[in-house]
Amino acid sequence: MSEWRSTNLTRPCDFELSLFPSLNYVLFEKVGRGRWVKLFGFKKGSYIEFVDENKVRFTGFTGDELRAYVGLWYDPLNYVNEVEHRYNEVIEEVINMYRRAGLPIAINDPVITFISAFLNRVTNYHTNVVRWVRTLLKQVNEDITLINEDVLRNVSTSFQLVGLVNALRDFM
Repeated sequence: MSEWRSTNLTRPCDFELSLFPSLNYVLFEKVGRGRWVKLFGFKKGSYIEFVDENKVRFTGFTGDELRAYVGLWYDPLNYVNEVEHRYNEVIEEVINMYRRAGLPIAINDPVITFISAFLNRVTNYHTNVVRWVRTLLKQVNEDITLINEDVLRNVSTSFQLVGLVNALRDFM
């Protein structure tokens, strides 16, 4: 494991709140109070630990990668002036209400994000999709090229997995 670094965040952040609705939830697992490990893909095994809502310790990521994964790459307050002035008060109120929530992205894990999105049809994301994606990635040792119909049948027989092989071929 690489050396731990720490940084103050540009705004308060609740990673769990941000990550929960994200397609990138499959990439991380909570391993302690405020501590998360990246399970798959780019910089697998890296850690993020929230000391408090304004300070984070991390290992394995650059500062820009950290901001992307925790969702602080985008600050909606920077765009309030682009909205018609008459809506500013409402927009600012909504932004302040959800100020601790970010928009996590995984720009270096597009295939895993695609799989997560593809499987997320008419099912419970946290009950099924997270389990399917994690099981699938473990079965092929994260080598996406090894995904085939036999592997998928070992993961689940649910209709959501039908067509994934062809969709991946088209995506890649």
